[in-house]
Amino acid sequence: MGVSSGLPRHAALSTDRQSFPTVPSLATEADATAHAGGAVVHDLGLGAPRRIGPYTITGVLGTGGMGVVYRATQEEPLRREVALKLVRRGLDTERLIARFDAERLVLARMNHSGVARVFDAGATVDGRPYFVMELVQGLPLTEYCDARRAPLRERLGLFVSTCRAVQHAHQKGIVHRDLKPSNILVSDEEGAPTTKVIDFGIAKVVADDGPDRHLLTREGQFVGTPEYMSPEQAGVLEADVDTRTDVYALGVVLYELLAGRKPHRFTSGTRDQLHSVLRDASVARPSTAVGVAPARARFTAAPAPAPGEWLAIAAARQTTPERLRRLLAGDLDTIVLKAMAFEPARRYGSVDQLADDVERYLQGEPVLARPDSWAYRTRKFIGRHRLAVAGAALAAVALIAVSAVTAIQSARVARERDRAEQALARASAVNRFLVDMFGQADPRQALGESLTAEQMLERAATRLQTTMRGEPQVRGELLQSLADVYKQLGKYDVSERLNAEAVVMRRGGDALVLADSLDALGDVRRYAGRPDEAVPPLEEALAIRRRLLPAVHRDVAETYNNLGLVRQAQGRHAEAEALHRTGLAMWEQLQAREEGEDLVALGLTNLGRAVRAQGRSEEAAALFQRALDIRRRVLPANNPRIGSSLSYLGLTHLDANRPAEALVLFKQALAIREATLGGKHPQTQQSRVQVARASWRLGDVPTARREAGAVVSAAVGNPNASPVTVGEARVLLAHVALAAGQATQARAELTEARRLLAGDRGGSLRPEVDALAARLDARP
Repeated sequence: MGVSSGLPRHAALSTDRQSFPTVPSLATEADATAHAGGAVVHDLGLGAPRRIGPYTITGVLGTGGMGVVYRATQEEPLRREVALKLVRRGLDTERLIARFDAERLVLARMNHSGVARVFDAGATVDGRPYFVMELVQGLPLTEYCDARRAPLRERLGLFVSTCRAVQHAHQKGIVHRDLKPSNILVSDEEGAPTTKVIDFGIAKVVADDGPDRHLLTREGQFVGTPEYMSPEQAGVLEADVDTRTDVYALGVVLYELLAGRKPHRFTSGTRDQLHSVLRDASVARPSTAVGVAPARARFTAAPAPAPGEWLAIAAARQTTPERLRRLLAGDLDTIVLKAMAFEPARRYGSVDQLADDVERYLQGEPVLARPDSWAYRTRKFIGRHRLAVAGAALAAVALIAVSAVTAIQSARVARERDRAEQALARASAVNRFLVDMFGQADPRQALGESLTAEQMLERAATRLQTTMRGEPQVRGELLQSLADVYKQLGKYDVSERLNAEAVVMRRGGDALVLADSLDALGDVRRYAGRPDEAVPPLEEALAIRRRLLPAVHRDVAETYNNLGLVRQAQGRHAEAEALHRTGLAMWEQLQAREEGEDLVALGLTNLGRAVRAQGRSEEAAALFQRALDIRRRVLPANNPRIGSSLSYLGLTHLDANRPAEALVLFKQALAIREATLGGKHPQTQQSRVQVARASWRLGDVPTARREAGAVVSAAVGNPNASPVTVGEARVLLAHVALAAGQATQARAELTEARRLLAGDRGGSLRPEVDALAARLDARP
């Protein structure tokens, strides 16, 4: 272990929340001499020593359950600052001393620049053992990178150096078992960042068969840190704690280092919750954990960070949320998830293998964690079955085809490299702007409340009106990022305005970047209830993406999907179904490459919507159920996408005249959306209307009136309220009024509903509106 001399929270200690098997004490000449000599402790009141042997105590770095770590100055044979760990008086039992000696033994085995070194060991005159180690001047890995606004490549480089140090420990037969950012300190040495792995206080010698293999000590306390603990270390999985346990923890560290968030959240820290999370919760891909608007990444892990925090996380990596998502999607997602696989056998076999794959990514080489390419599989197949594929001629044809594919891919790589260099230049300028906007306040204070974040967003949007006029591509990037965040907030009017400006700025530049903004503009217009205006930008985006991207690509599928949703809103359901089937087929191919199971769920959901609109409710229910099953498997339990699946499945129960079953699902969707999106978000209001409708069908008039009325009230003064949702609430209130004999009130509600549902909005509600109007007209 080593200790940081920075803020007190960086002092990494071996505390008594961990246990260690009894291991023989350090058998070195220095240890023997120290024990024989009996170093004298000079206390300076309250038990604080002034000197321990040749070391002058200058301060306390931290106190743990087992010992105290002091900052000290070594006087001889050379003068240097060190960290000295001493067993606390009264805790020097045989078991704790054995554990303390075990930590000394672990550290003494290692000799690597990335591991804090042990200089000396001994015992005080009263028999309390101590050891002296390197004083590490540094910050935890994640804090260091965020403070320097380190881009992904620099972060990955530091991660690789950390892996090499951990591998050294493994080669010495030692498993760390508590790897986390605060135990990986980074300091600047001779102008270059250097990592040091510290705190081997609960490390396990691989050959040990001690009683602490799993989660708890004899006192029932955790061994390790829950957020970084592997299933086998937690006792969830019956498997040995070995080097792959550290691979898992490093996967969690890499997840946090890249995405700015931990893959799991623990609220209580109890054993039961730890077991439940590790056993039942799936790990979202890092790219899906990056908070961007639904049109840009529909599968953000929930609960999502505050919108301003999304930008702050991206800015700390010198990029934008959209670009960060794209950088993480693919190889980095796959590397992280392989390291964090539930079963140890599915992880990297060693930390070196993990580091090697990261280095392959950095060098632009194929990573081992990714599935084999078609070209590679073809070459291997021909190599294995030359006689069975109709001889050398067919093999030659196949090899020519492979060569052609390789040439095409090389050309694409060159084009992508040029685009990447242009993107990097834009990202640097974007980062300067974002840091200026969001870096002036402490994120833990300024972004802790959504109001503060929204104020900062408004300031950024206002400033953009007068800055970067001479840099249209950079300005377009910023406009698009802000538009995405405002859309996620449900502020569609602001989002559309910024998005339209981004389109103007991006014309004349990278066509695919322009397509991103066109696609987003069309989608936000659909959200705002104007599907006819959404068609032109979406069709232009689709034409660009089909021309410049591979035939099967997630962005092409995304535009097919968005255009299908617009056709649904226009009532052109057969066209919508065809578009959704095309998009879904692409996403299913991507899933086969392990690139998009969450995308398949989206395709199934939207195809189900188109099918249901054509009266095939039973078929739609099967599609919605498949989507819900996928989302529950790959997303956190309270992700808003799960709420959407519950909502659509509930509608099929209404179709089948099962309002009680529908109400259960609608209430679950409402709870998820209200908790994650907020009470005023359009999707939350949509769920409230669905609860009102199911309640009305069940004869619960008070609930129907209350929920529908709440939707109408929330729409007052809210320009982003969905006209269709509010119109449906008005229709329900008209039903309630008519049932109560209040025909005048019912007519007023229906008139307002017709106004809201005019034009191309709310086509599915028109038969109900017309029938209600006929009933009112028939009254005297």
